[in-house]
Amino acid sequence: RLVMRSLMQTRGTGNSNSFEYLQYHGVGENTALSLTGVVSTLTVATATAAAAHGLRVGDWVKIAGATEAGYNGYFRVVTVPSTTTFTYKIDASTADTTTGTIVYQHLSRFGAAAGVAEAGVKPQAKVFPELKEGSCQVKAHYFKVTRQAMDDIPGISSDLNTWGVQGIAEIEEDELLYGAGTSTALQGVLGLTTIQTRTQDDASDKGRVSAYRKAMTDVELSGGMATGIVMHPIQYEGIELAFGLDDHFIYESVDGRVWRIPTAVTKRIAPGTALVGDFSSAILYERQGTNISFADQNEDDFINNLLAVRFEERIGVAWQRPEMFVNLTITT
Repeated sequence: RLVMRSLMQTRGTGNSNSFEYLQYHGVGENTALSLTGVVSTLTVATATAAAAHGLRVGDWVKIAGATEAGYNGYFRVVTVPSTTTFTYKIDASTADTTTGTIVYQHLSRFGAAAGVAEAGVKPQAKVFPELKEGSCQVKAHYFKVTRQAMDDIPGISSDLNTWGVQGIAEIEEDELLYGAGTSTALQGVLGLTTIQTRTQDDASDKGRVSAYRKAMTDVELSGGMATGIVMHPIQYEGIELAFGLDDHFIYESVDGRVWRIPTAVTKRIAPGTALVGDFSSAILYERQGTNISFADQNEDDFINNLLAVRFEERIGVAWQRPEMFVNLTITT
């Protein structure tokens, strides 16, 4: 059975508890291009370019120069109404119009690569990274058990090991999804502002199964390749029990995969929610793997024949490309 960390790459931090990483926003031309204006209706901003932009739905752009700060930043293109206009989502609190010398950079267009004549000047490409810092945090709990129980009850040591390690694994998975990113909690991917969202648009068994495939396309449109799905057991059941009009099952998962993608099934994600993403862009930093320690010198444990059994790990997480993850809402 896969867990969420099974989908991620893992790195050690050496002798340090902290780590640095680059959150990449894409590769584009070094020169910014002009926008003649940007207006919005609620959370949808419409940008008009001075010339044909060449953008497609799902491309990543950098907007800068707008007087209203909410229009600036890195955004995913939502629609392309014409060759000179495109839309992206902003916060609802941003003003309906903005001024300034507004420019954009296309970050999904093979860098600046172009055909160049012999001895001609080559165009310069630019990587758009953002330096991030993180630290490994302690996830731990402990049990107390009498020495007599440890000596007399067959299998109790094995049971404690199972429960102790499982508890650490579950808090880890919960925080990788929903953590607040505080000094004691990991930053959960579902709490990142640049993650994509999608809602099942067809309330049928066919629509349920199709929603996961459409989310995989969303990942591809942002430049990634879906490598994993995280879902609740109820959603996994819904996939395997979906059937067509002739009562045959629509989809039969094979070896824990949905649409050829490895799938982690966990109670830690909320029912009705699934996470589809390119997990190769996520790194789990491990300062110390889950370890087990025993002690009888804590408090008055020694005189009371008690043994403390502690389970502990130190980990951190880096989400290098949040836009390559989709928060999928399943409605049935």
